[in-house]
Amino acid sequence: MKKYVILLGILLSSCYTYERVPITMEPFDRTIMVEGIKNDLFVKANNWMVEIFTSPKSVIQFSDKEAGVVTGRYLFKDFGSTIVMGEVVDFGQIYAIIKLNVKDGATKITIDAGNFTEIHSKTNESYRYTKAKAVQEIQVLMDNYEQYLKTTDISF
Repeated sequence: MKKYVILLGILLSSCYTYERVPITMEPFDRTIMVEGIKNDLFVKANNWMVEIFTSPKSVIQFSDKEAGVVTGRYLFKDFGSTIVMGEVVDFGQIYAIIKLNVKDGATKITIDAGNFTEIHSKTNESYRYTKAKAVQEIQVLMDNYEQYLKTTDISF
């Protein structure tokens, strides 16, 4: 019986083999020309962050209406954790800083995943996260922000 437990432990631990590969990524930014005054665009920017930050690990860190700045820490990917042979194995998280600057008629979004770490899993595709996937998600976020600004009405 003890042999089966050890064999099962080895089998399970081999299912979660992965490698972390540090990658340097330059920040991505986009300037968006949009109708509206600074105060209204600030409210929209703040609301957008609240709506996309669905994880409690994603938080708005700084918000200044006068300066027209909203900055937050966004959770790209949470690999979770599991217990292997009585030990908790934390697969980690990948974060980026999202900074929104607004002024009359324009806004700029900057997404900085600075110290990005690719995760390469040899056995499990759901634990694989590459720079290409992150860049794709960054583009989707920027598109979503632009669409939100152009279609969301904040009038009460």
